[in-house]
Amino acid sequence: MLDAIRFTPHILLVGSGEVGLSEEHDSHCYLIDAASCWFLVDSGAGIDTQELEKNIDKVVGSGKPLSHLLLTHCHADHAGGAAALQRNYGLQVLAGELCAQRIISRQDAPLSLDVARAEGIYPSDYHFDAPEKVLSLTDGVTLFIGDVRMQVFITPGHSADSTCFLVHLPEGSALFCGDTIFTSGLLPLLNTFDSQLSEYRITVKKLLDLTFDMILPGHGLFVLKNARGLVEQLDSRLSHSIYIPPLITP
Repeated sequence: MLDAIRFTPHILLVGSGEVGLSEEHDSHCYLIDAASCWFLVDSGAGIDTQELEKNIDKVVGSGKPLSHLLLTHCHADHAGGAAALQRNYGLQVLAGELCAQRIISRQDAPLSLDVARAEGIYPSDYHFDAPEKVLSLTDGVTLFIGDVRMQVFITPGHSADSTCFLVHLPEGSALFCGDTIFTSGLLPLLNTFDSQLSEYRITVKKLLDLTFDMILPGHGLFVLKNARGLVEQLDSRLSHSIYIPPLITP
C-alpha cells in the first residue's frame, strides 16, 4: 500500500481520499520539506486522521520536526482535520484572515457545512473540530517556514476565504491553490453563499501576474511543469466567451 506519493524532491502527497491515501472525505494533503522542518498544506476532513498521520510519520520519522499547517480555505474536506493534527503534532496553523475567522467560529453556515451536510457529502453526525488557535495571514504577505520562502494570496471565487500559497523551492515555484483552480478545466463554483463567478474573474487576473512552474490543487490531477499556461487558458475562456467553463458537481 502506498504511504505517500513524491512529486518532487521537496513535495509529497500524504493524504487524499481520491487516491486512497487517507479517509475518503479528505482533500489532497501535501507535505513539504523545508530543510530544517516540514510543513503541511491542508488537513483533510478529520473524520479519521489515522492513515494520514501514519503516512506523515513514515516520511518525517524522528528527525526534523513537522511544525506548521497551512489551510487553503475553510471547507471541511480541507480544514476539518486541523484540530487533530494541531493536538497530535503541536502545529502552528496558518490561514487567510477570513478563513481563520470562519474556522474558529465553529459555525456551520460560514463554513458552508450546512449545505454540504444537506447534500449528503458528510455523515449526518459529522462535527467540525476547530483548532485552538489559527494565525491569520493577510493578502500579499511573504513568510518563511524553515528555509522556504512563500507568498500568500487571497483568491476568492470558490469561496470568499480561498487562499493560494506560492512556495519557492529549489526545483521551482509551486502554487498550492486548494480549490481555486482545477487542472481538469472545470470551474470550482459551488451553489453556496460566497462562491462567485465575478470574484473568479478578478482572481484569475491576479494569478496571471504571478510566476510559477507547478500547480498543486486540492482535488484532481497535478501539473509539475509549465503550469501557468492553465491559468492563461482559463483567463481566455472567462474573458472571451459568453459561456463559462463547465462547473464541478458535488
